[in-house]
Amino acid sequence: MPAPKPQPVKMFQVKEKLLRPALTSNFQCYVPRTNIAEVDEYYDSQLLSLSCYETALPGSSLFTNESTDDFTGITQRFVYRKGYDQTIDLNFYVDHRDTQGYKIILFFESWIRYITGDDNDDESNNFNYRVKYPDEQNTGYRKEIYLTKFERDFKGDVLTYKFLKAYPIAMSSMPVSYQNSDLLRCRVSFNYDRYIVKTESQSIESEPSQTTPAGIPDPGIFENSQFGVDNANIQTPIINQNPLANRSTLGTNPGNINPGSGGLIPES
Repeated sequence: MPAPKPQPVKMFQVKEKLLRPALTSNFQCYVPRTNIAEVDEYYDSQLLSLSCYETALPGSSLFTNESTDDFTGITQRFVYRKGYDQTIDLNFYVDHRDTQGYKIILFFESWIRYITGDDNDDESNNFNYRVKYPDEQNTGYRKEIYLTKFERDFKGDVLTYKFLKAYPIAMSSMPVSYQNSDLLRCRVSFNYDRYIVKTESQSIESEPSQTTPAGIPDPGIFENSQFGVDNANIQTPIINQNPLANRSTLGTNPGNINPGSGGLIPES
Protein backbone atom coordinates (compact mmCIF):
# COMPACT_ATOMS: atom_id res chain seq x y z
CA MET A 1 0.00 0.00 0.00
CA PRO A 2 1.49 3.39 -0.98
CA ALA A 3 2.00 6.07 1.65
CA PRO A 4 -0.81 8.67 1.79
CA LYS A 5 0.03 12.06 0.32
CA PRO A 6 -0.65 15.37 2.06
CA GLN A 7 -4.00 16.88 1.13
CA PRO A 8 -5.26 20.45 1.57
CA VAL A 9 -7.76 20.89 4.40
CA LYS A 10 -10.50 23.50 4.28
CA MET A 11 -11.35 25.72 7.21
CA PHE A 12 -14.79 24.19 7.82
CA GLN A 13 -13.13 20.77 8.10
CA VAL A 14 -10.72 22.10 10.72
CA LYS A 15 -13.63 23.57 12.69
CA GLU A 16 -15.61 20.36 12.48
CA LYS A 17 -12.75 18.12 13.60
CA LEU A 18 -10.78 20.23 16.07
CA LEU A 19 -12.85 23.08 17.52
CA ARG A 20 -15.14 20.97 19.70
CA PRO A 21 -12.77 19.06 21.99
CA ALA A 22 -13.93 16.99 24.96
CA LEU A 23 -13.46 18.71 28.33
CA THR A 24 -12.22 17.07 31.51
CA SER A 25 -14.67 18.83 33.84
CA ASN A 26 -17.86 17.10 32.65
CA PHE A 27 -18.30 13.66 34.17
CA GLN A 28 -20.48 11.78 36.63
CA CYS A 29 -19.69 8.95 39.00
CA TYR A 30 -22.39 6.60 40.24
CA VAL A 31 -21.97 4.32 43.25
CA PRO A 32 -25.02 2.04 43.74
CA ARG A 33 -26.65 0.87 46.93
CA THR A 34 -24.93 -2.05 48.59
CA ASN A 35 -28.20 -3.60 49.83
CA ILE A 36 -26.52 -3.84 53.23
CA ALA A 37 -28.57 -2.16 55.94
CA GLU A 38 -25.70 -0.90 58.09
CA VAL A 39 -23.94 0.54 55.04
CA ASP A 40 -26.92 2.02 53.17
CA GLU A 41 -27.83 3.92 56.33
CA TYR A 42 -25.37 6.57 55.09
CA TYR A 43 -26.09 6.17 51.37
CA ASP A 44 -27.03 9.27 49.35
CA SER A 45 -26.85 8.75 45.60
CA GLN A 46 -26.98 12.41 44.61
CA LEU A 47 -24.50 13.45 47.29
CA LEU A 48 -21.98 10.83 46.14
CA SER A 49 -22.38 11.83 42.51
CA LEU A 50 -22.05 15.58 43.09
CA SER A 51 -19.22 15.29 45.62
CA CYS A 52 -16.93 13.24 43.37
CA TYR A 53 -14.72 16.00 42.00
CA GLU A 54 -11.86 13.97 40.52
CA THR A 55 -11.17 10.53 39.10
CA ALA A 56 -9.56 9.00 36.01
CA LEU A 57 -10.88 7.14 33.02
CA PRO A 58 -9.42 3.62 33.19
CA GLY A 59 -6.81 2.15 30.89
CA SER A 60 -5.81 -1.28 29.71
CA SER A 61 -2.72 -2.92 28.31
CA LEU A 62 -1.59 -6.02 26.43
CA PHE A 63 0.92 -8.54 27.74
CA THR A 64 3.23 -10.02 25.14
CA ASN A 65 5.82 -12.76 24.68
CA GLU A 66 9.03 -12.20 22.76
CA SER A 67 10.10 -14.24 19.79
CA THR A 68 13.74 -13.79 18.67
CA ASP A 69 14.40 -16.96 16.66
CA ASP A 70 11.99 -16.67 13.74
CA PHE A 71 13.91 -14.07 11.73
CA THR A 72 17.54 -12.99 11.90
CA GLY A 73 18.02 -9.79 13.86
CA ILE A 74 14.29 -9.27 14.44
CA THR A 75 12.50 -9.40 17.77
CA GLN A 76 8.77 -9.94 17.58
CA ARG A 77 6.14 -9.65 20.28
CA PHE A 78 2.88 -11.59 20.35
CA VAL A 79 -0.08 -10.89 22.60
CA TYR A 80 -1.17 -13.56 25.02
CA ARG A 81 -3.22 -11.58 27.57
CA LYS A 82 -5.10 -8.33 28.16
CA GLY A 83 -4.54 -6.50 31.42
CA TYR A 84 -6.69 -3.91 33.22
CA ASP A 85 -5.81 -1.26 35.75
CA GLN A 86 -6.14 -2.86 39.17
CA THR A 87 -7.77 0.10 40.92
CA ILE A 88 -9.67 3.30 40.30
CA ASP A 89 -9.48 6.27 42.68
CA LEU A 90 -12.53 8.39 43.46
CA ASN A 91 -11.95 11.73 45.19
CA PHE A 92 -14.83 13.24 47.16
CA TYR A 93 -15.53 16.49 48.95
CA VAL A 94 -16.66 15.64 52.48
CA ASP A 95 -20.12 16.90 53.34
CA HIS A 96 -21.24 18.50 56.58
CA ARG A 97 -24.76 19.41 57.62
CA ASP A 98 -26.47 20.10 60.92
CA THR A 99 -27.81 16.54 60.95
CA GLN A 100 -26.39 13.42 59.30
CA GLY A 101 -23.08 15.02 58.40
CA TYR A 102 -19.90 13.33 57.16
CA LYS A 103 -21.93 10.83 55.16
CA ILE A 104 -19.14 10.34 52.62
CA ILE A 105 -16.70 9.12 55.29
CA LEU A 106 -19.24 7.05 57.18
CA PHE A 107 -20.55 5.32 54.05
CA PHE A 108 -17.17 4.00 52.92
CA GLU A 109 -16.00 3.27 56.46
CA SER A 110 -19.12 1.15 56.97
CA TRP A 111 -18.60 -0.63 53.66
CA ILE A 112 -15.02 -1.56 54.49
CA ARG A 113 -15.98 -2.54 58.03
CA TYR A 114 -18.72 -4.81 56.68
CA ILE A 115 -16.26 -6.56 54.33
CA THR A 116 -13.97 -7.50 57.18
CA GLY A 117 -16.72 -8.23 59.70
CA ASP A 118 -15.28 -5.59 62.01
CA ASP A 119 -17.27 -4.72 65.12
CA ASN A 120 -16.95 -0.98 65.54
CA ASP A 121 -17.91 -1.15 69.23
CA ASP A 122 -15.48 -3.88 70.23
CA GLU A 123 -12.68 -2.37 72.34
CA SER A 124 -11.45 -5.58 73.95
CA ASN A 125 -7.89 -6.89 73.67
CA ASN A 126 -9.19 -10.08 72.06
CA PHE A 127 -10.50 -8.23 69.06
CA ASN A 128 -10.86 -10.39 65.94
CA TYR A 129 -12.91 -10.52 62.76
CA ARG A 130 -13.83 -12.84 59.91
CA VAL A 131 -13.87 -11.59 56.32
CA LYS A 132 -17.07 -12.20 54.37
CA TYR A 133 -17.35 -14.04 51.08
CA PRO A 134 -17.31 -11.61 48.16
CA ASP A 135 -20.27 -12.84 46.10
CA GLU A 136 -22.75 -14.40 48.50
CA GLN A 137 -26.32 -13.98 47.32
CA ASN A 138 -27.47 -11.71 50.12
CA THR A 139 -24.23 -10.74 51.82
CA GLY A 140 -21.84 -10.13 48.90
CA TYR A 141 -19.95 -6.87 49.01
CA ARG A 142 -18.78 -6.51 45.39
CA LYS A 143 -20.94 -4.15 43.30
CA GLU A 144 -20.96 -2.41 39.94
CA ILE A 145 -19.98 1.24 39.77
CA TYR A 146 -20.32 3.55 36.79
CA LEU A 147 -18.34 6.45 35.38
CA THR A 148 -19.96 8.56 32.66
CA LYS A 149 -18.20 11.12 30.46
CA PHE A 150 -20.36 13.71 28.72
CA GLU A 151 -20.10 17.27 27.46
CA ARG A 152 -21.59 20.45 28.87
CA ASP A 153 -24.30 20.79 26.21
CA PHE A 154 -25.52 17.22 26.88
CA LYS A 155 -25.51 16.50 23.15
CA GLY A 156 -23.79 13.81 21.13
CA ASP A 157 -22.43 10.53 22.41
CA VAL A 158 -22.06 9.73 26.10
CA LEU A 159 -19.20 7.46 27.18
CA THR A 160 -20.05 5.08 30.03
CA TYR A 161 -17.63 2.82 31.92
CA LYS A 162 -19.06 -0.04 33.94
CA PHE A 163 -16.72 -1.52 36.55
CA LEU A 164 -17.57 -5.10 37.37
CA LYS A 165 -17.33 -6.53 40.90
CA ALA A 166 -15.90 -3.40 42.47
CA TYR A 167 -15.41 -2.70 46.16
CA PRO A 168 -13.38 -0.23 48.25
CA ILE A 169 -9.96 -1.44 49.33
CA ALA A 170 -8.47 1.76 50.77
CA MET A 171 -9.36 5.15 52.19
CA SER A 172 -6.52 7.64 52.17
CA SER A 173 -5.75 9.68 55.26
CA MET A 174 -7.35 13.14 55.39
CA PRO A 175 -5.05 15.81 56.85
CA VAL A 176 -6.51 18.48 59.13
CA SER A 177 -4.56 21.49 60.34
CA TYR A 178 -4.78 24.86 62.11
CA GLN A 179 -3.22 26.43 59.03
CA ASN A 180 -5.32 28.08 56.31
CA SER A 181 -8.66 26.31 56.04
CA ASP A 182 -9.32 24.12 53.03
CA LEU A 183 -12.00 21.71 51.90
CA LEU A 184 -11.85 18.29 53.52
CA ARG A 185 -11.30 15.63 50.87
CA CYS A 186 -11.64 11.87 50.93
CA ARG A 187 -9.94 9.54 48.45
CA VAL A 188 -11.31 6.03 48.07
CA SER A 189 -9.58 3.33 45.99
CA PHE A 190 -11.73 0.66 44.41
CA ASN A 191 -10.58 -2.71 43.18
CA TYR A 192 -12.44 -4.29 40.25
CA ASP A 193 -12.15 -7.30 37.95
CA ARG A 194 -12.55 -5.53 34.63
CA TYR A 195 -14.58 -2.80 32.96
CA ILE A 196 -16.93 -2.48 29.99
CA VAL A 197 -17.11 0.73 27.96
CA LYS A 198 -20.11 1.71 25.84
CA THR A 199 -21.42 4.78 24.01
CA GLU A 200 -24.95 6.00 23.58
CA SER A 201 -26.57 9.13 22.18
CA GLN A 202 -28.13 11.63 24.51
CA SER A 203 -29.69 15.04 23.97
CA ILE A 204 -31.87 17.49 25.85
CA GLU A 205 -34.49 20.00 24.76
CA SER A 206 -33.03 23.20 23.37
CA GLU A 207 -35.47 25.29 25.43
CA PRO A 208 -37.02 24.35 28.78
CA SER A 209 -40.79 24.17 29.02
CA GLN A 210 -42.50 27.39 30.04
CA THR A 211 -43.80 27.18 33.60
CA THR A 212 -45.06 29.84 35.96
CA PRO A 213 -42.27 30.68 38.47
CA ALA A 214 -42.91 30.11 42.14
CA GLY A 215 -44.59 33.03 43.85
CA ILE A 216 -46.27 34.36 40.67
CA PRO A 217 -50.01 33.64 40.34
CA ASP A 218 -51.11 31.51 37.43
CA PRO A 219 -52.94 33.70 34.85
CA GLY A 220 -55.68 31.05 34.71
CA ILE A 221 -56.91 31.99 38.17
CA PHE A 222 -58.20 35.34 36.92
CA GLU A 223 -61.04 33.89 34.82
CA ASN A 224 -64.27 35.87 34.90
CA SER A 225 -66.27 32.92 36.18
CA GLN A 226 -64.39 33.08 39.47
CA PHE A 227 -65.49 36.67 40.01
CA GLY A 228 -69.24 36.13 39.36
CA VAL A 229 -69.15 37.26 35.73
CA ASP A 230 -70.77 35.11 33.04
CA ASN A 231 -68.55 35.01 29.97
CA ALA A 232 -71.52 34.04 27.78
CA ASN A 233 -73.39 37.28 28.59
CA ILE A 234 -70.50 39.55 27.77
CA GLN A 235 -71.17 41.24 24.41
CA THR A 236 -68.22 42.31 22.36
CA PRO A 237 -68.84 45.74 20.79
CA ILE A 238 -68.62 46.01 17.02
CA ILE A 239 -65.88 48.46 16.24
CA ASN A 240 -65.41 50.16 12.91
CA GLN A 241 -61.70 49.98 12.36
CA ASN A 242 -61.78 52.92 9.96
CA PRO A 243 -64.58 55.35 10.90
CA LEU A 244 -63.61 57.73 8.10
CA ALA A 245 -63.90 55.12 5.36
CA ASN A 246 -67.33 56.40 4.19
CA ARG A 247 -67.27 60.17 4.59
CA SER A 248 -70.39 60.61 2.48
CA THR A 249 -72.57 59.28 5.29
CA LEU A 250 -70.86 61.46 7.82
CA GLY A 251 -70.76 64.69 5.96
CA THR A 252 -68.64 67.26 7.58
CA ASN A 253 -70.07 66.82 11.04
CA PRO A 254 -67.40 65.27 13.28
CA GLY A 255 -69.99 64.69 15.98
CA ASN A 256 -71.05 61.46 14.33
CA ILE A 257 -67.81 59.92 15.42
CA ASN A 258 -67.56 58.40 18.89
CA PRO A 259 -63.90 58.78 19.86
CA GLY A 260 -64.25 56.51 22.87
CA SER A 261 -65.24 53.35 21.01
CA GLY A 262 -63.74 54.13 17.61
CA GLY A 263 -67.18 53.51 16.03
CA LEU A 264 -70.16 55.48 14.78
CA ILE A 265 -72.99 56.91 16.79
CA PRO A 266 -76.30 55.42 15.54
CA GLU A 267 -78.57 57.86 13.77
CA SER A 268 -81.79 58.73 15.57
